[in-house]
Amino acid sequence: MPLSKISLNQINSDAIDGTKLADNAVNSEHYTDGSIDTAHIADDNITKDKLDSKINQLEMQWIDMVTLSGANHTHQVIDEYGTRANVQNGNNGPGGRARLKGETGTGNFRIKFQLGTLWGWSELHFADPSNWTDATKHNGGQYATYHLSTQPSGKKHFFVANNGSNNIRYYTYWNGSSSSSQTISGGTSNTMNIWRSDGTLYWYDSSSTYTIATSCTDNFIVYCGLQSPSFVRLLDVSSYAGKVS
Repeated sequence: MPLSKISLNQINSDAIDGTKLADNAVNSEHYTDGSIDTAHIADDNITKDKLDSKINQLEMQWIDMVTLSGANHTHQVIDEYGTRANVQNGNNGPGGRARLKGETGTGNFRIKFQLGTLWGWSELHFADPSNWTDATKHNGGQYATYHLSTQPSGKKHFFVANNGSNNIRYYTYWNGSSSSSQTISGGTSNTMNIWRSDGTLYWYDSSSTYTIATSCTDNFIVYCGLQSPSFVRLLDVSSYAGKVS
């Protein structure tokens, strides 16, 4: 039938019948029983395991910042387009702490970065996500800055640190029941890497590669130290947040 001969009555009567729409096309019963009911979503489609591998990977951005020791909106704690956590406000001056967006997941990851070399400790920490609490952010709880850090039973935590005034850099790894560490003379601001390959954690400190831990498949959040003056500059961040088979 030519388009010009379709009358309004025919459209109303035959083409877009409200009854047909209600009974056959998009009524709520079809949604509930067959198409998008909550049971199907919960059981088959959007499980946490699938979300982990898609939207919770590490990203090269500092977020969730808190300020300490009198720091406020006038202090530039995060700069360089969100890639540097920067606290350089004098010795033990106004400070702050932030964490990386996302989590390492249980598989492979890599973080390429630089630590500050001024007086004070520049640090990069890896901790159990459950311990990123208000107390932790404000230099308390179980994962404070390195010299106040406790060793919570059963929860892993490791960090690398660089201190220009003491002219040392080192790491400490707590496996949940005991710790291991390595101290190296000579602070450095050169490029560093921390990565995990097939369950082994490594740290390259710009001159040598150290094995931090083996058989480690824990999920970590990543956060910076907070003592002024210090900084952590991100150069590259990547992770696979899926499950290790």
